[in-house]
This record gives sequence, structure tokens and C-alpha cells, in this order.
Amino acid sequence: MMRLQGTDGVRAPVALAAREDLKGLTPQRAFLDKGVITEEFMELYTFVRCRQLIDTGAAKPGEAMVIGWDPRDPGGVFTSAAVAGIGKSGLKPWTLGVAPTPLCPLYAQWSGAAGAIAITASHNPAVYNGIKIFTRRGLKLLPLDDVEFTRLLMGADYAAEVKNAPGAQAEDHSTQAGDLYTRYHLDPANSLLGDTQWLENVTLIVDAANGAMAPYAEKTLKQAGFCRVMVANTLQDGSVNENCGVAELEGLAIITAQMLAPGGKLQNNLAMAALFEAGRKNPDSQTWAAVFDGDGDRLYLAIYDPMRRQARLLTGDDTAALMAWGKKGHAGDRYFVNTVESDLNLALAAGEMGYKTELTAVGDKWILIKAVLELTRRCGQPDVIQEIERHVAQGTLGADLLEKILDKAQVDFSNVQAPLFIGGEESGHSITTGYLRGKGGQTTPVYHGNGMKSLLNTSAWLAALKGLAIDVYEPGFKKTLYAYHVEKALWRRKGDAWMEAVDIVASWAGVAAVALDPVEMIRPEEPDMLYIKLMENGAHIASVFIRSSGTEDKTGVSLRGPERLSGALMELGEGLLRVLMTSIKQTGTLMVAAEALLLRQAAGPSGAPAQALGGLDSAEYSRLLHEAAKQGLLTGGFPGARLTARGQWLLSTRGKA
Repeated sequence: MMRLQGTDGVRAPVALAAREDLKGLTPQRAFLDKGVITEEFMELYTFVRCRQLIDTGAAKPGEAMVIGWDPRDPGGVFTSAAVAGIGKSGLKPWTLGVAPTPLCPLYAQWSGAAGAIAITASHNPAVYNGIKIFTRRGLKLLPLDDVEFTRLLMGADYAAEVKNAPGAQAEDHSTQAGDLYTRYHLDPANSLLGDTQWLENVTLIVDAANGAMAPYAEKTLKQAGFCRVMVANTLQDGSVNENCGVAELEGLAIITAQMLAPGGKLQNNLAMAALFEAGRKNPDSQTWAAVFDGDGDRLYLAIYDPMRRQARLLTGDDTAALMAWGKKGHAGDRYFVNTVESDLNLALAAGEMGYKTELTAVGDKWILIKAVLELTRRCGQPDVIQEIERHVAQGTLGADLLEKILDKAQVDFSNVQAPLFIGGEESGHSITTGYLRGKGGQTTPVYHGNGMKSLLNTSAWLAALKGLAIDVYEPGFKKTLYAYHVEKALWRRKGDAWMEAVDIVASWAGVAAVALDPVEMIRPEEPDMLYIKLMENGAHIASVFIRSSGTEDKTGVSLRGPERLSGALMELGEGLLRVLMTSIKQTGTLMVAAEALLLRQAAGPSGAPAQALGGLDSAEYSRLLHEAAKQGLLTGGFPGARLTARGQWLLSTRGKA
């Protein structure tokens, strides 16, 4: 079953179809053979999705499809092509311009459009772009949807069906959508801020990641009551996520001044520098930094500690824990859903707070589907619920099928009392029940991964905890180690690398110092994820899992467990990472060859060179530096960075090959 989509839509580096090595290739072959998204691929992708909705009866010709984007394509070549694909399909494109991704489905639901599309690569480097699809009720496509959509996309003929077809003109809805964004987030039903007088003592630095939040953050936050707001990284020139955004901070728990100094891993991070400067100048007030990703659906929150002169970083686990803690006395059903990437202690803590807990596969699409299923159960149609549950049990439920079932039964969520629902990913996605006030006065529960809503709601509980007393649960150990530039097809169930990894876990778990029992758990949502529960006296106390990213050419080793096992888990993780780096790295590619050259030169007295090498341009070289740092091969993602012990190992291994 072929699927072009990853964890959330499709993403890849971009290239113009006129590039010499792409001439003569269809958009599909350019993506499959060269690993790039062209403007033709964008146009075909949106065309096929919209035609699918019309052909299946999910949308009527002439209905609207909402589309917005982040600013990584300042020339508009790719976004214009995506808009054109909608217009040529028979639907009418309503454009939001540069807009946070959650605004796209929100506006679609408010306006009654057939769905929404966001042109973004989210947290990925600026050289990437991508497409996220939302259904009429704001769901994201599931694997079964991806299989069917991939079949349609691969069978489409761009030259015959799309290239020269006439299309409907786009309508600009950016003003209406912007007004809705502010109204929605300031609605008391969606923001827990309440009395905002305490915000006068908060200085808020916003890292807009040179992305979609830049035009929205200051206006919304000042109207919310933050008196001192400074927005950093607001460039709209395509430099999305460069030395900024959540991806820059992944894997960190504490940010120190040394990290910001020359030679530190965050030496070029303007938002963190602004946080520390403001924190030092105002030691008697609270100083925070809200860090978004390129499309505004993820949030990290950095809290400056003037006593220690460092900042504590709150990830998606921490913000979800704060929101759960703040509503722990709520009457009625309460649900807490997070993914296997989260701290194992988090779900246990939520259970102790009175929540019904559940772990899902990686990706907020799984959290979204759980939220809508729970909402459907409030609509009082047992036959509909039974049909949905039958598909869930058989593994045959997709987002499009769920929409069809709900439409056929005329299920209307308007004015339904939703359960208290908190969903979160360690990566910073947060999904909580929102209420959308419609044009007719009705109120409809809605669910979106939404960085701004997460910020407003987390802020309320931070205030209650006086800003620094933020440990509402006992965090465990969590770490993810990455191998970049991999051939993801080589990481598969029962493949050579897989079996070697299983053997390493079994050997490690049998040593006397650890004495844990490894139990493999197969998740049908993601069969090529190796997930091993580590049991102690029959209790699940730690986990290790290996999965390939759905959005980048990387495979990660994730370690979760109690702090007392951190050293042993890191030893295990290092062994597993070395398997990936020696077994599934791509061979014969420009990036892998350049990485090897970078390691050799970084071993010299001057460290990583300032000039691009290996035939890479400056943007590609910048990406290579950052990814070498994220792999733990260099001390930072900048010229002059030195080899780490892991980098020296990989260099010596390659030298022997």
C-alpha cells in the first residue's frame, strides 16, 4: 500500500519544474525519483484532492476550499500553483494569505467551506515546503485516506488534466479570517486567562520563527492583556525556522547563557537572546518567551529564572500537564490523550488527576480523531456510534469515511456539550476543546492543533503557580537521538537493521545492572515503528522506540523512563543510533557525501568551515550544519563547530569503510 504522505501531509525540499534534471519528469516522478516538490506537484496535489471531494459527493462543484500558507515561498510560485489547482478542480479557492495553520480549518468550519489546505512545511527547514489537508470538520487524513489519495494522485495526468485547464478566480478572505482568529482566541470560552491584571507583570518575548505567526502574534496577545510584548523573528523573506522556532530548541530542558555565547549551540537565536536580556533587566517581573514553529500550530514556552540566570523550557508535555492540572477539578468526563513520544510519567499523572488517559501513535491526527469520536458520542445516535466503533475495531476508519458517516446521519455538533479534552504531543502540538461561534449564533465544539490557544491557556496556570513553580508532575527521562540523511525504506519491520536493533535491546535488557524485560508492542497505526516496553516486576516503567520521521529524511531513537535509568537508557540509545548510522544512511547522495566531507574538515583545528562544501549551495550547507548538530556529530550548527565524540566515531567508521 503506497503512501506519499507522512506524519502530517507531504513535505520535501522544493524545486522548480524547469530545473534541468527535472525536465521531462511528471510531478509525481520528480517527487519520487528526485525527492522534491515542484510547483506542478503543488497544483496537481490540490487539484486531485478537490476532485476527489467532488467525485465522492463530499463537496459540490462551486463550493469553497480555504487555503492559507506560511511565508517560506515569498515569490508565491508554489502557493499560486496550489491555489490554481483548487480553481481548476471545480471548487472555489478562498485565500487567507500568510496565516497560522489552525486558522485554515477554523475559517473553513466557520464559513461552511468544503475543507481547508495549508501550504507549509511546519517546523522543517526553509528549503522545504509541503501541504496539509483538513476535512470539513477539521480532521487530518489517516493512513487509509492516504492510500486512496495516493492512488488517485499517482494515476492523475498533470499535462492532460491540469496544466492548461481553466480555473475559478480566487477570493481574498484574509481580512475576515484575521478578525475570526482574534475573536476566537479572545472568546472566554476558549481562553482561560480570566482576570488579566497579573499580565502587567509579564514581559513576553514571541519567537514567530520568521513564519505565519508574525502578522498575528502582537495584536492577539496585546488584546489578550499582555502589556509588554516583543515579537522577534518576524521576517517574511522565506527564512522560516532559521535559527529560531521550536525545532531549534528540541531536546533541551534548560537554556543557559553559555548556549547563547559565541560558539554556543544557540549563538544566533535572537529570541532567546532577547529573553535573557529582558530577564536580566527586569529581575522582579516574570519574563517568558513563546516559541512557535513556522506555521503556528506548535508551542514551546521558555521561562526565565533570574535567580539561576537560566531559562526552563516547557515542551508540549509540560504545557499539556499544566492545562490538565488547571482543570483537574472539572466536573464530568475528562480525557487526556497524548502520543508515545510523551513522558511516560505524564499519562500516569493525568490519570491521578482523574482523567481517562490514552496513548496514540505519533501525530496530532490521532489525537484529533479521538476528540471527534468522543464528541460524536455526545450526539445521542447509538447506530452511528456502533458503525464508527466497528470500523475502529477493524482498522478501517479513515477521516473521509468518518465525514461520510456523519454526513449521512446528519450529525450536527452545534450546541453539543463537549467533554473536557486535553491532547498533547511532546513536540508542542496541543489540542483542547474550542468553541466556534457561528454566523447564526450557534456554538460548535472544534479541535485544532493550535499554538496560540495553548499559550493563552498555559499562561493562566503559570500565573496561578507564580511562574516558576511549574512542576505539576514528576517528569521522567526522555531523549531522542536522530540519524539524518537516511534511506527510510531500509528501516522496516523485520529488516536487517530492525533485527539488529532488537538483538541490541535484548542484550542490553539482560544485564544485571538493568534487569528489565523487553516486550515488543505492535501499533497497527504505524507497523514500521519498533516499540519496546521495558518491564520491571510486571510494570511498564520505560520504553524505547525507533521510527522514521514522516516529514524529514531522518530516523529517531526515542528513550523514555525514570531518571534513575537515564544513564542506562542513553547507553542503549547510543548503540541503537550507531546501528542506524551504519545501516540505513543513504549512499551515493550529495548530502551524505557532503556530511562525510564536513566531518573530515571539522576534525581540523578550525572546525566546520564557513564556506559551503561538497557542491552544496549556502542554504543546503546551513541545513547540513544544523542537521549534523542535531545528530550530535558537531558541537553546534555553525561554522567553527567541533566534532563531538559521536562525530569522531562516525568519522573513524567511515574511514574504515
